[in-house]
Amino acid sequence: MSDDWFFEKFALIADAPGAVERMRGLVLEAAVRGKLVRQDPNDDPADELLEKIREARRNLTESEKLKTKVQLAPIGLDQSPYSIPKTWLWVPLNELAELVYGKLLPLTELLPNGFPVFGANGVIGRFSKYLYEDEKLLISCRGAYSGTPNISPKQCYVTNNSIVCEFFDPKTCDIRFYHAVISVSPREKIVTGSAQPQVTVANAIKLPVALPPLAEQKRIVAKVDELMGLCDALESQQQERELRKSVLVRSSLSRFAESPTPENLGYLFHKSYDIPPSELRKSILTLAIQGKLVPQDPNDEPAAEIKMQIAKRMSAIRNQRHHTFAATEDQTDPPFPIPHNWEWMPFGTLGEFLGGGTPSKDNPAYWNGEIPWVSPKDMKRPYI
Repeated sequence: MSDDWFFEKFALIADAPGAVERMRGLVLEAAVRGKLVRQDPNDDPADELLEKIREARRNLTESEKLKTKVQLAPIGLDQSPYSIPKTWLWVPLNELAELVYGKLLPLTELLPNGFPVFGANGVIGRFSKYLYEDEKLLISCRGAYSGTPNISPKQCYVTNNSIVCEFFDPKTCDIRFYHAVISVSPREKIVTGSAQPQVTVANAIKLPVALPPLAEQKRIVAKVDELMGLCDALESQQQERELRKSVLVRSSLSRFAESPTPENLGYLFHKSYDIPPSELRKSILTLAIQGKLVPQDPNDEPAAEIKMQIAKRMSAIRNQRHHTFAATEDQTDPPFPIPHNWEWMPFGTLGEFLGGGTPSKDNPAYWNGEIPWVSPKDMKRPYI
């Protein structure tokens, strides 16, 4: 795959949400299907590589170093998840590696020093036994991360929340290539359960994986690293662009709010600012409640007089009903300035606030009329 192809594909989705993440997915898909780098006829064939792996497995079996001896039949063409180059082979995962659960590590033995313990979603502590000296390909096997692959650091411990892929001949399989393979494999291939998802060794060993020539595995991993670096750079550029855009949006809204005149509408609708409708709506409502949306008319009745009328009305209701309203206090620290002919007052002094109630469904008279009931879901609708 050329860099031109990469940027051409990225240009098609650059403005879509999560574009960089989608591009990373495309890179991995191309990698595991043999479309990321060209095949080299001089590479040692995959069938010879598989024979080396089988020989390594036989040696481990004879020396009784294998914990399990399950071996699956080869994968037929009807079982292959997708097409791969003719120089590759399909094999079940346990043709390449023995799969074993990590250790159930008692937390009482975790140490402040030593090597890290690798759990389902990262390092959880430190321990004193069951040390893995080399990087290992792991598959999370319990909880929400079930089916997710990971690569452990060198010298670590693995809990029983992960399955360890112990390759029979580590020199024949690049764990970073197989990290990509498992990353794009459908989770339903190995994950069972919905309330409590899990991956069992019995399921994971059946996962069909592609076996390319070793030299091609190395070239694919190098190309993936290169393109993921480009993705990181593109993501950084996008974040910087979004930051500059948000600064422009805030600046344009602030300028219009300071002087909301027709001449300054350009700050809101200039194509360079691209203000989201939600921000524009919020800005308009802010201007409205601050008295900046329309000019004040000196002939209007002052708000102080309306405030006195409300107080008299509330007092009359209190006397008629012998009802005591909730105590309210004047706002001593107004949140923003308002026009001189406006008044601040507690919301609770504008009227009487009562809770609603849901009538019984046993009485059809309440439910079969033409007047609708207002329920909490109706409160989600925006003001405008």
